[in-house]
Amino acid sequence: MSAPAEPATSTWLNSFEAFGAVHAVSVVVCAAVTVGLIALGVRLKRTSPRAERRLRIGWIAMLIGVQGYTQLWWLLPSNFDPGVSLPVHFCDVAPWFAPFALLLRVRFAQTMLYFWGLALSSWAFVTPVLGVGAASTAFWLFWIGHTQIVASAFYLVFVDRYRPGRRDFVVVCLTTAVYSTIMLFTVNIPFSADYTYLTPERSPASAVGPWPWRAPVVIIGEWMLFAALWLPFQIRRSPARGSEPASDPGSESGTGAS
Repeated sequence: MSAPAEPATSTWLNSFEAFGAVHAVSVVVCAAVTVGLIALGVRLKRTSPRAERRLRIGWIAMLIGVQGYTQLWWLLPSNFDPGVSLPVHFCDVAPWFAPFALLLRVRFAQTMLYFWGLALSSWAFVTPVLGVGAASTAFWLFWIGHTQIVASAFYLVFVDRYRPGRRDFVVVCLTTAVYSTIMLFTVNIPFSADYTYLTPERSPASAVGPWPWRAPVVIIGEWMLFAALWLPFQIRRSPARGSEPASDPGSESGTGAS
């Protein structure tokens, strides 16, 4: 006599598989939230600037709440792992530029949110590093947190009309290289971590070459992603280049007051 069949487990609740159905549904939902936020922001910007300002403040309040909770959650003794829990990865730092970018219009914060949000944090939707399913708190914090980053960056572009200049491109390239180098020597090497994709240990970046030669390759690859987000705006502006102030090419924020 055969043994009774064990009840099937809901694997989508307990585990996550990249490029599976749950991945696809998660990306679609996050994209819908982003598009809805941008569409509402654009409409309110035209029809009711005060309402748009309230939307902006409410969005930032939710971002601060979720991001703060996420970073505290990973620091709890039951969740803490020095290799993954320290809030120093690009996706941990990027959201904190959003309040200064969207509420205070600080140019450096706008630049970092735009480039780190769209060039780096957006990869979470393509190749999510997630091994737990929907029954885990980490699953929801991952998708909500990355949606907040990317949606904030798109809000900056479509609602605030942020346009990166040459100076912005140079600033983000230098800042990323310096930050990655600091993380390498202060965190990654001591804890065998891979917070900024630079580590002597085996990591996804190992595919681009052996250590230490892959370190500059990774940084140059990030610069190329930044260039892909910067060059289209330069091409669009090039016919009217003669009318732009030559002394401050990076000051074209396009972020008029609400």
